[in-house]
Amino acid sequence: MSAATNTINEIIGDVTNLSHLLNTIIGGLCEVDLLKVPDTERADINRLSALLWIGRDLCERIEATATDCHKLICHETLAVRP
Repeated sequence: MSAATNTINEIIGDVTNLSHLLNTIIGGLCEVDLLKVPDTERADINRLSALLWIGRDLCERIEATATDCHKLICHETLAVRP
């Protein structure tokens, strides 16, 4: 990903891929049996899980906002054309 050549579609795609990655990791963490995890590690796993959920949710919000902006830009561009 190069900042000079990014299009909004590429950014949306990258954010979507990041969301899928975080969702896959969350899925793996949800399968962990916390009753078998030592108490000293349980809090870390819970914190990690919470942060991953926050990251995934933020990715989804960024994706939705970028998609809306892209639609608006396309609409305005078409409206300006003679």
